[in-house]
Amino acid sequence: AVAIADIREAGAAQAAGDYHIRAYTDYNEMLREEQPDVAVITLPHYLHKEAAVACAEQGCHIMLEKPMGLDVEECDQMIESARMHRVKLMVGHTQHYFAENIKAKEIIASGGIGELVMINDTRHVNYYLPNRPDWFFDRSKSGGGIFMNLGSHSVDKIQWLTDSCFTQVNAALSFHGTKGDIEGSGVAFLRTASGIPCTISQSGYGGVNRNETEIIGTRGMIKL
Repeated sequence: AVAIADIREAGAAQAAGDYHIRAYTDYNEMLREEQPDVAVITLPHYLHKEAAVACAEQGCHIMLEKPMGLDVEECDQMIESARMHRVKLMVGHTQHYFAENIKAKEIIASGGIGELVMINDTRHVNYYLPNRPDWFFDRSKSGGGIFMNLGSHSVDKIQWLTDSCFTQVNAALSFHGTKGDIEGSGVAFLRTASGIPCTISQSGYGGVNRNETEIIGTRGMIKL
């Protein structure tokens, strides 16, 4: 690490001191001055596109937090900018790196549970935490709620486990949160290009936490 940029000057200075790097309050200035090989973008969702394009234009590879952007158009613009300037763009889909997920993918690929029949992914957690910033609950800045933010992990995980993209989606959302205009829960029925039916069920209203994925085959089952 060579530098950090944060509009909160005190925060930037503290992080810079902790890691013995330089601090900036303007990431464009940091990109020009430091010319880094790679930048990690952990800004609010609505700022992802602008920052990613700025990095690409400086010839800087990009590690970008998820969700990638507010909509498909923003994502396409970032991808095109990365291609144009010949830089790598990587989105923070962490599910590829959990040991249990890697093992499950190996078992599926080996035929250890036979032919895949279905996958059910469930995530229940209190999404309306008081320490989340206000922009998290503003759809124009966050892109959405629990399905937009945590749902992106579920979509990515299932597509990665099955080596197949989703081609069909039916979904229903609810909006009973204590603040903001984001969805607080959702259920989706999806089908992959290879024909595997999947469900994603998420609720952010509190209650008992649950985070598990059932992978069901003709000769066995896996629970993550």
